Amino acid sequence: MDTMAQIMAQINEMGYKNKITLNEATVAKIIGVSSSTLSNWRKDGLGPNYRKIDNGKKGKVIYTKQSVAEWLSQTVLTA
Repeated sequence: MDTMAQIMAQINEMGYKNKITLNEATVAKIIGVSSSTLSNWRKDGLGPNYRKIDNGKKGKVIYTKQSVAEWLSQTVLTA
């Protein structure tokens, strides 16, 4: 399992070094799932911690790189 620092370095190497927050599409790409899967995970209380800016369906969802790296470092993959 990768450490949080290793995962953060990998995210930065993907071109997100100067970003503090990431949008849903970017996080989905990093994790390797679709945006709709990420949305479903949020509804089910799964996935990385996020913030929703503004209320309603049009509200923007953002993730910090740290929350994504933390979630990935704690995720156990099963075969």
